[in-house]
Formats: sequence, structure tokens, C-alpha cells
Amino acid sequence: MFGKTSKRNFFIGALALLTVGSMALFYNLYEPWIPVGKELIPDGGFNTAAATNVWSGWNERTRLVADGGFDGSPGVVLTTSPGQNGILRFTIYNLTNIPAFRVSMRAKAQGVVRGKEGHHVPRAIFFFHDTNAKSLYSLHHGVMDITRDADWQYYKDFFPVPQNAANARLHIQNLGAAGIMQIDDVSVIPVRERLSAPWWKMFFGTLWTISFSLCLFALRPWARRYGLMITATLALIMTGIILPGKFLDDSIVKSIRVIKDLDEKRVAPASPVQVEKAVPEQPVRPKPLKPKDEPILSGTGVERTHVMGHFVLFSLLAFLSALSWVPSPPSLKRIVAVCSGLIFFAAATEVLQFIPAGRSAGLSDLQIDIVGMTGAVMAVFILRSFQRLTLRD
Repeated sequence: MFGKTSKRNFFIGALALLTVGSMALFYNLYEPWIPVGKELIPDGGFNTAAATNVWSGWNERTRLVADGGFDGSPGVVLTTSPGQNGILRFTIYNLTNIPAFRVSMRAKAQGVVRGKEGHHVPRAIFFFHDTNAKSLYSLHHGVMDITRDADWQYYKDFFPVPQNAANARLHIQNLGAAGIMQIDDVSVIPVRERLSAPWWKMFFGTLWTISFSLCLFALRPWARRYGLMITATLALIMTGIILPGKFLDDSIVKSIRVIKDLDEKRVAPASPVQVEKAVPEQPVRPKPLKPKDEPILSGTGVERTHVMGHFVLFSLLAFLSALSWVPSPPSLKRIVAVCSGLIFFAAATEVLQFIPAGRSAGLSDLQIDIVGMTGAVMAVFILRSFQRLTLRD
């Protein structure tokens, strides 16, 4: 027979599960954007020879193949090797009165071998250039990444147009060290947000907040042994989730620049000792300016920081939670309960990212969270087991 506390916790858990499940289902069925213009790619299925005219990048590594598309239809095949990558490009020059773009395509990859960098895989990106011809990689720009062999899948994403954008570009790239990527049914459509979208965001955001608050009330992490640290880690995670994507990425870029500048000042050579003997002054050549669009500041650095932030924060949360809730000797039942709760929280935070501007839920982020949390909980399990053996001795 359940007591009052058990019944309360059961209903709070059921509400949290229902909230996260309904949000995930709703945002997979409901599209918050509607078309405001015609399709910009005349023949994204590559069924006619004229379809190739709007693209650039055709060569021996980027070819139109009669049976290279979905279900044996015409499609594009992109091959790669170290230093020689297949890249297909499409550019949109007139962005007047276009709030956002919907980009979709089908893709398949086989024989994938990742390159040195994390983004050296078969992928597609959609990004903007500002009026100074600078690529705005700090904004959300990934349509899809294929990190391992995969059969035909459908990919779709949305990209709001920033105020200072001069043009937009879709790059389909096979940047791996080896492998083949096939592309078909590419679509780029101007869209705007539905009038109902903000109301649905408000509704689900409120429901999620209520469920999360009730779960905190039931668990009372601040009352545990490491409660203050757990609460602080939760606050950091929630702050990173609810911030708009552009603000978060801009903050990361600024931080990387500050660290880079401090590091350069630290390793700068000492100024030479002045010699009393006068020497004729030599003309000083100005140092060449560094390009503003360095990879570390454009996209790769931001993506790495996102990955590292996910891994570190969720690993820390799992480690502190396991220390607080797993006894010595460790209970397998308690280990499973702690792991399940942490994985559910990580999934809930991904679902919440349907709401903030410029954010999107991603299974890749959830995988990183799970890997970090599982490792942290196992470390505590080993620690508790060792403590038990020590006490026996």
C-alpha cells in the first residue's frame, strides 16, 4: 500500500513523463513555420539536366548520377579523400522580406571515415554572409551530420534570417577522410513563424517549468549531502538551455577571443634591451591582420564548447547525484533509479530546447550527456564498492 509521500511522488513523476512525452510528440507533428514564398530550388530531385544550373561545385568528386538518388532516382554522389572533398553549393542573394528558411533533403552515406576535426564528416550546412562578406558561422547552421554509415534518411531544419544578412548559402559537403554521400530531394523554402507558435511555446514552457519545480520539491536536492553543488550545477545547465542560441554562441565566441588574446600576451617575446649606440631606424611593416573568420571563432570552437559543456556539466551532475543518493554498500536498485532519473532529466532538457529562439533538440547532445553521466555513476559505484571492501578489512 502506497503512503502519502509515495503517491505524491508517483503523480509528480507521471506528470513529468506526460509533459516531456507530449512536448516531444507535439513538436514532431506540429510545424511552427508556414511557407511565404515558392520553392527556391527548381528541381531538388535532380530529374532534369537543367537542375544542375543553380548549383556550383560540380567536378569528379561531385557528380550527378542517374541512379544515385532515393529509390534509384537521379541524385548527387559526393566522394572524398584527404585534401579532396566533394562540395555542392547553392546561394540565395535576395533576402528581402524573408523571415526564415526551411531546408530539407534526403541523404545516405556509406564507408564513412571521420577526418581530424569533429566536423570532418558528410554533412550539410546553411549559413549567412553579412554585408562585410563575413560568414555568420556563430549562428545555428547545421542541417545534418552523418557520423557513421546510414541508409536514406530525411533531414529538416529552420534558419531565421539575421538582420545583417546579405546572402544565404547551402553547402552539402563530404568532408570525411573517406566514404560516399548521396543526396536527393533538396528543398529550400522561405517561411515565417505561425501566429500560434508563441502561444504553444508559452503553454509548454509553463507546463515544463511546473513539472520541473514539482520534481525538485519531491527530490529536495538542496537537502542532500552535496545539495548546494547539485543545485548550482542544475542552475548552470538550465541557464545554458533557456538562453537564446545567438546570445549563447556570441558569448562563447567572445570568451574564446579573450582566452586567445590572453594566451598570445602570455607567450609574447620580451622586448629587446635597448642599445646605447644609435642605429638608423628601419621602416616597420605593419603586421598582417588576422582574418576575422578564423575556424576557431567561426564554428568549430563554438561546437566544441557546446560538446564540452554538455559532457562536463552532466557528468558533474551525475557524479554529485550518485554520491548523494547511492549508499555504501552500493545498491543496484538505487544505481538504476539514479541513472534513469538523470537520463530522463537530460531528455527533458533536450525537449525544452524546442522553445528558446535559435535552439533545437538533438539526439547527438543527448548521447553525449548519457555517456558522461553513465561514466560518472559507474565511477561512484566503484568508489562505494571500494569503501565497502575497506570497511570490511
